[in-house]
Amino acid sequence: VFKIEKDNALISDTIVGATTFNRAVGQEVKGIEFDLRGMILNNLQLVFNYAFNESKTSEDPKSLTIGEQVPGTARHISNAWLTYRVGAGALKGIGLSLGYQWLVDRSSWYVFDGTSASLPDYFRMDGGLSWQGNQFSIALNANNLLNSYLYSGSPYGSYYYWQSEPERN
Repeated sequence: VFKIEKDNALISDTIVGATTFNRAVGQEVKGIEFDLRGMILNNLQLVFNYAFNESKTSEDPKSLTIGEQVPGTARHISNAWLTYRVGAGALKGIGLSLGYQWLVDRSSWYVFDGTSASLPDYFRMDGGLSWQGNQFSIALNANNLLNSYLYSGSPYGSYYYWQSEPERN
């Protein structure tokens, strides 16, 4: 269980010509996170994580964003990684893995009217093939197995941007 308070987070306020002006707001993030890791069956390992985030702007001198979801956050975040590793025989050490990342109720960033827009949910599935010996291991991972068009956002200086992620790779 967590609660994080941040004072004086900068957000875009106005743009005049080529100059962007910012203002400071307060942000509060509270929620719960759960991690689970263990063997489901012999040689079948699971790593699972879930987080619920209630991220809101708590203070704004212009009162435009109070109660809005904090830019760049997701309300629900879940990911898992399942790995099966052969334990005996000629294929001993060979492993197959499958996992996902899922972000639900994502917020964009503040647009010019001071409100945040929603981004589509994000779901990415990855996989892997590996071999593990006594003192050496090697892995080949494939990302975005479903070849989905995915994008994320990030703060950069005084603004936020959207960035496309690679297709299957």
